[in-house]
Amino acid sequence: MAGGSVAASARFVGRNNIGEFIRECELAATATVEEIVTEGAIISRQLAPRRTGALVGSIEGAVLSRTSGQWIADTPYALAQELGAAPHKITGKPHLAFYWEKAGRWFVPSEFFYNVPMAITEVNHPGNPAVHYLLHAYEAMTGRVMGIAQRHYPG
Repeated sequence: MAGGSVAASARFVGRNNIGEFIRECELAATATVEEIVTEGAIISRQLAPRRTGALVGSIEGAVLSRTSGQWIADTPYALAQELGAAPHKITGKPHLAFYWEKAGRWFVPSEFFYNVPMAITEVNHPGNPAVHYLLHAYEAMTGRVMGIAQRHYPG
């Protein structure tokens, strides 16, 4: 360039490199959360009681943001399985339907068993011990977080 000058700035290059590094960290954070959530849900499914299959099938993971996620069990009795349940009465709404393991057959609601339409069916549930399928998966994943993060972060 005749008579002109060219100026270069290290500030632009530095800002671009930092921006790229931040973007790589954000992608790594998302990948880390995705892996933790996916593996946590898998472990919970492996540990969950399999009596009905509905509980196991309801366990799903979700990434909520690039830094947080969750896995949950979405059945009405999921918490009672996780924490255990004391003996309690169950009333049909409108009918009870479950496999009665002790009798080796499906339970028949009162109105059908006694042929009394609209009869209320109540069952005394014996309760169940806690099966910490969510907590134990969480504890297992807590010990693996740093190893998972190291695989994803630049550097």
